[in-house]
Amino acid sequence: MKPFIDLHVHSTYSQLDGLMTIKQYIEFAKEKGLKALSLTDHGSMSGAISLYSACVDNGIKPIIASEFYYTDKNISEENIREMFHIILIAKNNNGYKNLCKLTTYANMENFFYKPRIDKESITKYSSDLICTSACIGSSISQAVIEGNLEKAEEELLFFYNVFKDDFYIELQNHFIPEEETC
Repeated sequence: MKPFIDLHVHSTYSQLDGLMTIKQYIEFAKEKGLKALSLTDHGSMSGAISLYSACVDNGIKPIIASEFYYTDKNISEENIREMFHIILIAKNNNGYKNLCKLTTYANMENFFYKPRIDKESITKYSSDLICTSACIGSSISQAVIEGNLEKAEEELLFFYNVFKDDFYIELQNHFIPEEETC
């Protein structure tokens, strides 16, 4: 069996979504013999430095990433719930800088209840990033669940056109009824 690296992991930095501390994550990785770890907390890279330091100290490759809140609409009270998830992963130091720029933009310029990025910022800072379609909360997944395959294709094409071969479809099984119909 080939080594497995989970690229979608939340820690205690994802409020109300992650239970594991960085220390516990490192202990788990050492116990399981994992060679690399990724951290994709929601709308934040608050754990990135801690993860990086702990990984380096323990001979584990750190993978710096974040699960961003994404919207392609102007934010207002009427469409406050119209946001989706997207995972962006740094390929190198320039990718890390772009993650930092996106996080800053989301928190300083496009914050409305949650920090958000949009298609313009994704396109502008896509260099040296890997993108996954994220979880059931992604724009692609939600369009499929709603039966809007045209919208799902539109979203797929947007991300593929921006990231090319660095765009991946994320598959998860949550054992929920919505996924049984897909």
